Amino acid sequence: MQLIHDETLLEFYIEKYGIRQHFPSEVMNHFCLYSASIGDAICAQGEHVTQLYLLVKGKATVSYVAENGKKLIVSFKQAFELFGDIEYIKQIDALHTVEAASVVHLIGIPIDSLHTYAASYPLFLQLLLCEVTEKFQLKSRAFSFSLTHGALTRLASYLMLVMTADDGRQLTGPLPTSRTSDIADHIGTTSRHVNRLLSTLAKEGIIKRRKGAISIKDWEKLEQLAHQSIYS
Repeated sequence: MQLIHDETLLEFYIEKYGIRQHFPSEVMNHFCLYSASIGDAICAQGEHVTQLYLLVKGKATVSYVAENGKKLIVSFKQAFELFGDIEYIKQIDALHTVEAASVVHLIGIPIDSLHTYAASYPLFLQLLLCEVTEKFQLKSRAFSFSLTHGALTRLASYLMLVMTADDGRQLTGPLPTSRTSDIADHIGTTSRHVNRLLSTLAKEGIIKRRKGAISIKDWEKLEQLAHQSIYS
């Protein structure tokens, strides 16, 4: 990640998401703005957590590597989101690996400053409670969705998310097909099965596969197939 020396941009994000109300001034004095590119690690599973991150632009994947080495993408996050909140509360190492899925901007807050100045700050504790509760609700909804919907529906839901811009615009593509392994990890199937599903969507005119990339041709049909987007 790269440090961004732009106080105006930092202030823009603070105002955009109403961040100021949740932190005492002593903590805000330690705010730093970072940029990460696609694939950059924001934090790694098992590492000591030194900062709480506020995702203020872009999207990121949250993944977990099991003891057998299999990678599972747990969720797909977009601004505004906290990373490191559970680790801060429980004072543990990182539970997951978080990687940038687009160009992202994050506000980094040293954990030490939170312990010193915000441990008893009511509005900060309220923010933590809201974020942790929301994560629990999303996880429960995603688990239920995975149990009751097939891989094709989960794939459509995933495509809806990754092909939607930060401002809500529906993108047509292209999405590199080299990411089929990531898609497979995310929806809980194999790369071979993902390729079969993509071929099915292409035959139905929902997507177009050309020169190693995927483009969306029919958003309406994709939304009907997905029912809802759960990967957030």
